Amino acid sequence: DYIGNDYMAIEKDTNGVNNLQVLPVNKLAASKEIKVSDLLGKQGLAAYLAARKQAVTALRHNGISSISQDESGANFGLKRQNGHWFLVGRLNYQTDDGTFGHTDFDFNIIPPANLVFYDTLVLSWHTIKNRVPDAVDAFTSPNRDIALVKTKDKLIIYSIGAEQLAEKPLAEINLPKDT
Repeated sequence: DYIGNDYMAIEKDTNGVNNLQVLPVNKLAASKEIKVSDLLGKQGLAAYLAARKQAVTALRHNGISSISQDESGANFGLKRQNGHWFLVGRLNYQTDDGTFGHTDFDFNIIPPANLVFYDTLVLSWHTIKNRVPDAVDAFTSPNRDIALVKTKDKLIIYSIGAEQLAEKPLAEINLPKDT
């Protein structure tokens, strides 16, 4: 899902149960997952647990009672939204018919710089959406000269000039479904 200078975030399927993990890049062979408290301290863990509690309440309200009890803060990762990285936790559960499922929940803490090294858009999200209304994500180069804009089915490459996306894209790449 994400790879940076020091950490990577993955989704790991173990016997039908999907967990999120953050791993240190320099110790991948050991595959020791990082916990929320390792990166964000006690306040980060408290925010994670509070958001998790709300997600558990919502699942119980929807009739799901078999919910993972793990409150260690290890089942978390990163997701992209509106051109930025956000922290997300995951709850795993089992339905009455035995099917495994999961739900993700946001916990409103900005990812620390040692986790997400570069998370800057040169242009505002509003500016990008004005040019590409169906944009779902965007990346801009540190050199401030190229933008990659992702839509549901395309990756569109633009040059950047005068703090705007160019009128016409440099290239468009069709994306496979479900990316």
